[in-house]
Amino acid sequence: IPDLLPGIYEYYVIVSQLESGCSTTSATATVNIYTTPTIEEQPKENQEVCKNGIAVPLTVTISNSLASNLFFQWYETTIDGITSIKIANSNVNPEIFNPPTDKLGNKYYFVEIMFADPSGNDIGCTRRISDIVEVTTLALPEASSITMGSTDVEETTICIGGSVEDLTASYTGGSGTPAYQWYTNTSGTNVGADADVIPGADQPTYSTGQMIATGTYFYYAKIILDGNGC
Repeated sequence: IPDLLPGIYEYYVIVSQLESGCSTTSATATVNIYTTPTIEEQPKENQEVCKNGIAVPLTVTISNSLASNLFFQWYETTIDGITSIKIANSNVNPEIFNPPTDKLGNKYYFVEIMFADPSGNDIGCTRRISDIVEVTTLALPEASSITMGSTDVEETTICIGGSVEDLTASYTGGSGTPAYQWYTNTSGTNVGADADVIPGADQPTYSTGQMIATGTYFYYAKIILDGNGC
C-alpha cells in the first residue's frame, strides 16, 4: 500500500481470463489510515497530598480520535525513569489512573499508549509515552505544643495586671498554606467552640495583652491547611 493521506480506503481485485473472457471480483478490503497520534494533555504535574487523601487522578488525552484503538499501560518508575514496574489499573477508564496515598514518600508514574486493532494487532502507529509525574504523600499535620516567648513553658502564673509572653502555635507535616484561629476559655477544652473564638486572632503568634481579671485561662489554636487531604 503506498503512502496515503489519512482516510478510509477500499481495495479489491478483478481477476480476468483473456482466453475465455471470464472475470471475477474479490471482496472489498477496507484500510484506515490514521494521522500520527499525539498526546494532547499530559498527566497533572507534580502534586502533594496528605496520607490517605485523594490525589488528583492522572490522565492523558490522545489526539486524532483513535479511542477504539488505544491501549494504556501505566507504570510506577524511578525519578530518572530507568526502572519501571507495570501497574494493574482497576479504573474503568484506562486512560485515568488514581495514585494510591496510603504510604509516605515520593512516587513517579507515566503511561505508555499503544495503538492496535480490536484483535490486538499493531496498526503501525508509534507508541506514545507520557511525561513522568511525581506524587508526594506527606504525613498528616500534627500540632506542636504552644510555646510562650522563647521558652517551651506551657503554663505560667502571673499577678493581675501582668502579661505573658506571646503565644506561638506550630505544627509538623501536612501540605499547603496554613490558616490559624486562636481560642480561649476557662474550662480547658479544645473543641473549637464558637464561644471560644478570639476575634481577629488569626496569626501563628497571639498576644494576650494585660490580664485584668483573676482566674485560670486556657488558650489554644486551630490550624487548617489547604493542602490536598490535609
